[in-house]
Amino acid sequence: MANTKREQILEAVLAVVKAAGVVPSTKVFRSRVNPFSADKMLPCITLEPTSDKPNANNLARIDWNLSIRITIWVQGDVPDQVADPIIHSVHTAMMADETLGGLLVAMNPTNLTFEFADGNHPQLAAHYEFDLNYHTLLQGDT
Repeated sequence: MANTKREQILEAVLAVVKAAGVVPSTKVFRSRVNPFSADKMLPCITLEPTSDKPNANNLARIDWNLSIRITIWVQGDVPDQVADPIIHSVHTAMMADETLGGLLVAMNPTNLTFEFADGNHPQLAAHYEFDLNYHTLLQGDT
Protein backbone atom coordinates (compact mmCIF):
# COMPACT_ATOMS: atom_id res chain seq x y z
CA MET A 1 0.00 0.00 0.00
CA ALA A 2 1.38 3.39 -1.02
CA ASN A 3 2.19 5.80 1.77
CA THR A 4 0.38 8.81 0.31
CA LYS A 5 0.57 12.28 1.80
CA ARG A 6 -2.98 11.84 3.13
CA GLU A 7 -1.97 8.60 4.86
CA GLN A 8 1.16 10.26 6.30
CA ILE A 9 -1.02 13.04 7.72
CA LEU A 10 -3.50 10.60 9.27
CA GLU A 11 -0.65 8.60 10.81
CA ALA A 12 0.85 11.82 12.22
CA VAL A 13 -2.50 12.88 13.73
CA LEU A 14 -2.91 9.44 15.30
CA ALA A 15 0.58 9.72 16.80
CA VAL A 16 -0.18 13.20 18.19
CA VAL A 17 -3.42 12.02 19.82
CA LYS A 18 -1.71 8.96 21.30
CA ALA A 19 1.16 11.10 22.60
CA ALA A 20 -1.31 13.43 24.35
CA GLY A 21 -1.62 10.63 26.91
CA VAL A 22 -5.18 11.39 27.97
CA VAL A 23 -6.22 7.79 27.34
CA PRO A 24 -3.94 4.76 26.99
CA SER A 25 -2.55 4.50 23.45
CA THR A 26 -4.25 1.10 23.17
CA LYS A 27 -7.56 2.99 23.35
CA VAL A 28 -6.83 5.33 20.43
CA PHE A 29 -8.18 3.88 17.19
CA ARG A 30 -8.08 4.70 13.50
CA SER A 31 -11.40 4.26 11.66
CA ARG A 32 -12.74 1.71 14.15
CA VAL A 33 -15.81 -0.16 12.88
CA ASN A 34 -16.41 -2.62 15.73
CA PRO A 35 -18.62 -1.57 18.67
CA PHE A 36 -17.07 -0.71 22.02
CA SER A 37 -17.66 -2.62 25.20
CA ALA A 38 -18.35 0.43 27.35
CA ASP A 39 -17.30 -1.09 30.66
CA LYS A 40 -13.92 -2.15 29.24
CA MET A 41 -13.13 0.39 26.52
CA LEU A 42 -14.29 3.83 27.64
CA PRO A 43 -12.87 6.37 27.63
CA CYS A 44 -11.35 6.01 24.19
CA ILE A 45 -10.68 8.06 21.06
CA THR A 46 -11.26 7.37 17.37
CA LEU A 47 -9.85 9.16 14.32
CA GLU A 48 -11.67 9.17 10.98
CA PRO A 49 -11.16 11.06 7.74
CA THR A 50 -14.47 12.52 6.57
CA SER A 51 -13.51 14.13 3.24
CA ASP A 52 -10.54 15.28 1.17
CA LYS A 53 -11.36 18.06 -1.29
CA PRO A 54 -8.91 18.97 -4.08
CA ASN A 55 -8.48 22.39 -5.63
CA ALA A 56 -6.09 22.49 -8.59
CA ASN A 57 -5.36 26.20 -8.52
CA ASN A 58 -2.20 26.18 -10.58
CA LEU A 59 -0.31 23.98 -13.02
CA ALA A 60 2.18 22.52 -10.58
CA ARG A 61 0.22 21.49 -7.49
CA ILE A 62 -3.11 20.59 -5.95
CA ASP A 63 -4.27 22.19 -2.71
CA TRP A 64 -6.20 19.73 -0.55
CA ASN A 65 -8.59 20.25 2.36
CA LEU A 66 -8.65 17.05 4.43
CA SER A 67 -11.45 17.02 6.99
CA ILE A 68 -11.03 14.70 9.95
CA ARG A 69 -13.12 13.80 12.98
CA ILE A 70 -11.58 12.95 16.33
CA THR A 71 -14.24 11.42 18.56
CA ILE A 72 -13.83 11.24 22.30
CA TRP A 73 -16.02 8.46 23.77
CA VAL A 74 -16.77 8.63 27.51
CA GLN A 75 -19.32 7.58 30.10
CA GLY A 76 -20.21 9.01 33.49
CA ASP A 77 -22.94 10.71 35.46
CA VAL A 78 -22.20 13.99 33.64
CA PRO A 79 -20.39 12.73 30.53
CA ASP A 80 -19.63 16.16 29.07
CA GLN A 81 -17.70 16.97 32.27
CA VAL A 82 -15.78 13.71 31.89
CA ALA A 83 -15.00 14.54 28.24
CA ASP A 84 -13.97 18.18 28.78
CA PRO A 85 -10.37 17.65 30.00
CA ILE A 86 -9.82 15.02 27.27
CA ILE A 87 -11.11 17.41 24.59
CA HIS A 88 -8.86 20.15 25.96
CA SER A 89 -5.80 17.88 25.92
CA VAL A 90 -6.51 16.71 22.36
CA HIS A 91 -6.93 20.33 21.24
CA THR A 92 -3.69 21.39 22.93
CA ALA A 93 -1.78 18.47 21.39
CA MET A 94 -3.19 19.09 17.90
CA MET A 95 -2.50 22.82 17.93
CA ALA A 96 1.05 22.48 19.33
CA ASP A 97 2.34 22.11 15.76
CA GLU A 98 -0.18 23.37 13.23
CA THR A 99 1.91 21.98 10.35
CA LEU A 100 2.31 18.44 11.77
CA GLY A 101 6.04 18.55 11.25
CA GLY A 102 5.75 20.23 7.84
CA LEU A 103 3.10 17.93 6.35
CA LEU A 104 0.43 20.66 6.45
CA VAL A 105 0.07 24.23 5.30
CA ALA A 106 -2.55 24.91 7.97
CA MET A 107 -4.75 23.22 10.57
CA ASN A 108 -8.08 24.63 11.74
CA PRO A 109 -10.52 23.23 14.29
CA THR A 110 -13.94 23.62 12.67
CA ASN A 111 -16.62 22.09 14.88
CA LEU A 112 -17.23 20.30 18.18
CA THR A 113 -20.53 18.47 18.60
CA PHE A 114 -21.89 16.34 21.43
CA GLU A 115 -23.93 13.18 20.99
CA PHE A 116 -25.43 11.86 24.22
CA ALA A 117 -26.72 8.32 24.82
CA ASP A 118 -28.99 7.48 27.72
CA GLY A 119 -28.77 4.32 29.75
CA ASN A 120 -27.62 2.98 33.08
CA HIS A 121 -24.27 4.65 32.44
CA PRO A 122 -24.79 7.86 30.40
CA GLN A 123 -22.38 8.05 27.47
CA LEU A 124 -21.13 10.79 25.20
CA ALA A 125 -19.43 10.93 21.83
CA ALA A 126 -17.75 14.33 21.45
CA HIS A 127 -16.97 14.81 17.75
CA TYR A 128 -14.09 17.28 17.25
CA GLU A 129 -13.57 18.19 13.59
CA PHE A 130 -10.51 19.71 11.95
CA ASP A 131 -9.67 20.91 8.44
CA LEU A 132 -6.12 20.05 7.44
CA ASN A 133 -4.71 21.87 4.41
CA TYR A 134 -1.85 20.39 2.41
CA HIS A 135 -0.33 20.38 -1.09
CA THR A 136 0.66 17.67 -3.53
CA LEU A 137 2.20 17.90 -6.94
CA LEU A 138 -0.31 17.79 -9.75
CA GLN A 139 1.05 14.40 -10.80
CA GLY A 140 2.04 13.43 -7.24
CA ASP A 141 0.68 11.26 -4.49
CA THR A 142 -2.68 12.10 -3.00
